[in-house]
Amino acid sequence: MKSVSFVAVLNVSPESRVPGSVATGEQEILHKARELLEAGADWVELGARSISEGVARLSDAEEQERLMPVLAHLAAEGIPLMVDTWSEETAIRSVEAGVGIVNFTGRHPSRSFHRYLGEHDVPMICTFMAYADAYDMRDQPCANYGLDEILSYFREEQEKAKAEGCRIIADPNLGIFHPEISDADKLAYQLQAIDALLPLGEMGLERYIYSPRKESLVSRQLMAQLIHRAGPEFVRVHEPRIYQDAAAALDRRRETALI
Repeated sequence: MKSVSFVAVLNVSPESRVPGSVATGEQEILHKARELLEAGADWVELGARSISEGVARLSDAEEQERLMPVLAHLAAEGIPLMVDTWSEETAIRSVEAGVGIVNFTGRHPSRSFHRYLGEHDVPMICTFMAYADAYDMRDQPCANYGLDEILSYFREEQEKAKAEGCRIIADPNLGIFHPEISDADKLAYQLQAIDALLPLGEMGLERYIYSPRKESLVSRQLMAQLIHRAGPEFVRVHEPRIYQDAAAALDRRRETALI
C-alpha cells in the first residue's frame, strides 16, 4: 500500500455525537491516544468544539480551556499531535503546547498566521470552506460550489503560503456540511472532494481528506477505496484498520491487474 499518514480523531468535547471519538480527563485521553496509535494512527488530532446542529457554541477561550492542559500532557508523553480549530489564537497556543500540524478549518487564514507557522516550521492543513467557519455555516443559507471553486481557493492559498514560507496541506472538505443539506447532495459533494484530490496533487500540494464514518461497513470500505485510488498523503479516520484493510484489498487487485 502506498505510504499514507493516518490521522485519528480524538474529541475532548463531551457533547460530540461521533461514537467512540470522545475522551475526557487527562488519563482517559492519554489512554485513548495511545490506543489510536496502536491501532495504526500516525497522528492524533484533537478537537474541542462540536459542530453538530443544536450543540451550544464555544468561544475561543472556552476551546482553549479544554485543549491546553490536554495538549501539554500528551506532548510531554510523546504523542504526535494535530489540532482542529478555526481560531488562529487557539492554533498558536496549540503550537506553543507542542502540536506538530495545525488543521485550520476557517475559510481564509491570515498572512500573519501563515508567516507564524512558517517561522515555527509547523505545516497547516487548509480546509476548503464555503463559509467563514462551521459556526457561521449555521447562520448562512446552504451554499452551492463546484470543483473549480475548490481549486481556485487552493491556488490562492498556495500563493499566499509560498510568499510567507508556510507549508500547506490541502483538504477539499469531505466532512463539514450545512445542516440543511440532503443526503444525496452531501454524497455528491463528498465525491466532488475526492475528485479534487488528483488536480490538487498536480498543483504540487500535499493532500488531507476525511474518510467518513458511514453507517454500514461496506459503505466505509467503498469510500476508503475511492479515496485511496486518488493517493492522498494524509487520511483522517475514526477506525484506521477499516481503511487499511480496504486499501490493501484495492492494492491487491491492482497488483494482479484485475483493475
